[in-house]
Amino acid sequence: MFKSIIIILLLSALQICLSATAVTLKTVTPQGVVFISERGNERIKPLPAGFFIPATAQNLVWDIESLTLSYTTPNEPDDQGELVADTAHTLTLTAGQIAKAEAYTPAATIPERVTKIQLKIALIAAGIDLDALVARLPTESRGVATILIDDATHFERSANMVATLGALAGLTDAEIDALFVAAARIDPTKI
Repeated sequence: MFKSIIIILLLSALQICLSATAVTLKTVTPQGVVFISERGNERIKPLPAGFFIPATAQNLVWDIESLTLSYTTPNEPDDQGELVADTAHTLTLTAGQIAKAEAYTPAATIPERVTKIQLKIALIAAGIDLDALVARLPTESRGVATILIDDATHFERSANMVATLGALAGLTDAEIDALFVAAARIDPTKI
């Protein structure tokens, strides 16, 4: 049940993000491919594999029609100490490379800790009853678990109790990670 709820939550969040963030290619820079959203927010994605724009690049000109970036790099003096003309370069992106750059999403960082409020809301959203899990603990562990849960301001991902309660809920390590990622995205002030 938890897996299906997490999948539904993640797909819903992805659908909201995709529908709210239509983007257009703006330019290409040494830092990456720059996209701009309908809201005017810029996002820089990594350059496609095989593309390298040196830090010494000058006179960068992006042609949106031909999807070509032109730039020059300064040359070193020749054997007689005379400066030679700058070297011209062009890079052309394919539509596939642009689509791949736009679709790039870095892997979610698993937070080391989340607030108690964030985790409790994420557990409720996932259909996990924390009190029922604590009740399933051995008698000698319930008191400590109750104190940890009631008095904590944050939950550490690496805490033994998190692993124990996650196992009782039937969650894998990856699912606990996903729960922490989902919890970290919750802003209690906007609920």
